[in-house]
Amino acid sequence: IFDAFKSRLHDSNSKVNLVALETMHKMIPLLRDNLSPIINMLIPAIVDNNLNSKNPGIYAAATNVVQALSQHVDNYLLLQPFCTKAQFLNGKAKQDMTEKLADIVMELYQRKPHATEQKVLVVLWHLLGNMTNSGSLPGAGGNIRTATAKLSKALFTQMGQNLLNQAASQPSHIKKSLEELLDMTI
Repeated sequence: IFDAFKSRLHDSNSKVNLVALETMHKMIPLLRDNLSPIINMLIPAIVDNNLNSKNPGIYAAATNVVQALSQHVDNYLLLQPFCTKAQFLNGKAKQDMTEKLADIVMELYQRKPHATEQKVLVVLWHLLGNMTNSGSLPGAGGNIRTATAKLSKALFTQMGQNLLNQAASQPSHIKKSLEELLDMTI
């Protein structure tokens, strides 16, 4: 069923796309963790085009679906796909997924600290390493400073000094950017 439904989640007809997203939003609380076999296929279908949509209805519906996933599906199942999207998307979608990743860190870290660090630190180093002084990313990345600050603060809240210790092994500009963001947010 989801193989056929997946293509409706990013249909070129905006009305079909919107109804599919709204339907997905209603299905998530019913299916919950039973979505685990298809989560890696489902998340790209939901976020890749929809979180950067210029259509406010589609953007809002996609945001609602991502929120429903976070509320009703085990965040451990969402960790890797959300990390991938936060690292490789552009624009508003990258900001939204980075902020959602910060929320997952706050919920998941106590339960799965090693997995959280292993996956999320890669994203944080990527963001800090590519962010310019103004907070933007090369290309169509948009300004990611606020979202990166939220992710940095979430990791620091959970990891404490260990985050700064890990940053010490990164290039100096990454460590410096992290320290600046933590001073800005703490």
